[in-house]
Amino acid sequence: MLLDRYGPRRVNATLLTVAAAGGLWFAFARSPLELTLARGLIGLGVSGCLMSAFSAFALWYPPERLGTMNGIAFASGMLGAIAVTVPLEVALRVLSWREVFYGVAALTVAVSLLLYFAVPEKAAARRAPPLATQLREFAVLTRDPAFWRMALCICTSQLAAVSLATLWVATWLRD
Repeated sequence: MLLDRYGPRRVNATLLTVAAAGGLWFAFARSPLELTLARGLIGLGVSGCLMSAFSAFALWYPPERLGTMNGIAFASGMLGAIAVTVPLEVALRVLSWREVFYGVAALTVAVSLLLYFAVPEKAAARRAPPLATQLREFAVLTRDPAFWRMALCICTSQLAAVSLATLWVATWLRD
């Protein structure tokens, strides 16, 4: 709903700022509870990144290109998660994990600012129906059993893919 109302540029830039705040909180955290809450804030902040990309593609590309563009975005995210493992390992040899989180938070703010100030806005992003209409339509969607079957499949496959990509693929490729 936020993407329809405010557009991918604003939503993604704002959410990345939330993720950066979570990263800073994580770096300063002094208890397991703070670490957990900070990771939750990071998760909230990055939760809209993929959908923001998909929304931007829908504004900028013709419908016949959307499948390709969405696939490129998804693959780029997975490759990024895998590719960052070695540089992160090198950074952790000379920096503490807290210092790494400070750096990642700073980079996240930089990307947020770049998105907000450098990416042009499409006027179509602001032509959203009223919020009440969007909420009614969402409620109708959530009452459809097919939605929940699809959501379960998507969440399960995403959990498996992200777990494999971020935890085991680099080791498997190395061995």
